Amino acid sequence: MAAGVGSRYGGLKQLDPVGPSGETLLEYSLYDACFAGFSDFYFVIQPSYHDLFTQKVISRLPRSLKVTCIYQELGAFFPNYMTFPTERKKPWGTAHAVLSAHHIINTPFAVMNADDYYGTSPFQQLAAFLKTCTAHEAVLITHTLKETLSIYGPVSRGMCLIDQNNFLIAITEHKKIIQDPSTNQILSQELNTVLSPNGIVSLNLWGFHPSIFEMLYQSFLTFLKHNINDSTTEYFLPTTITHYILANLLTVRVFPSNDLWGGITYPDDLPVAKSQIERQIRLGLYPKNLWENFEPPQFE
Repeated sequence: MAAGVGSRYGGLKQLDPVGPSGETLLEYSLYDACFAGFSDFYFVIQPSYHDLFTQKVISRLPRSLKVTCIYQELGAFFPNYMTFPTERKKPWGTAHAVLSAHHIINTPFAVMNADDYYGTSPFQQLAAFLKTCTAHEAVLITHTLKETLSIYGPVSRGMCLIDQNNFLIAITEHKKIIQDPSTNQILSQELNTVLSPNGIVSLNLWGFHPSIFEMLYQSFLTFLKHNINDSTTEYFLPTTITHYILANLLTVRVFPSNDLWGGITYPDDLPVAKSQIERQIRLGLYPKNLWENFEPPQFE
């Protein structure tokens, strides 16, 4: 998902280079997904970003990668019996972004953010699950809260409640999480709550069966019914998934990531992300020029 502009970043952070040859975080995820067995890639973007996204990312990718742009249109899936709110300029949110792919994806698929670095093992975990998943099953790759903070300001995170069998019960969105430098406590400023550093968080790395599209569509209609006159409220994927879990219409297996997360929320996070990628290159996980001698792996 690469549709949104980072309000705290002040631009399209998905397109800023972090690798030594100009690679973006998204490109490292594509590389890891390729070697986990994924073969088709869909970028959900706003129509107005097509040229920029093509120039900054798609033009750099090897032709052997099967890449398709999907446009998150504000009017998509809007019912005829409602009047479209003309004051709405902001995309509807992450659940609507996933719904935008309904017309082109008909097999189990993964969802990720374009501005997060997940490492290699999460894509392997996703690929293994998706080979056998059935309708109304999903998977979520999670991280611990303390590994996903920024020292430069508050972050938004979905805090996960998980049962003893590692199935997701619910996700609660916290929009302003920060580590207090004076106490070292992690605080949810929005809810005035202290959070455990070992709390489990979602960073929108999911695996779904295509049956999820009908659920998302029905939920979007309900969302519009209650929020059509609010020009800023977003239709969030974690909130929607939680609704269907609580209605016993969806089960979500949770797998903790075995890799460190990296991401960009503020401009000052960019050098940190670059250092992380440099370290991964020194460890031999990636070539210095990611695509120079790239050949897609062959899977039976």
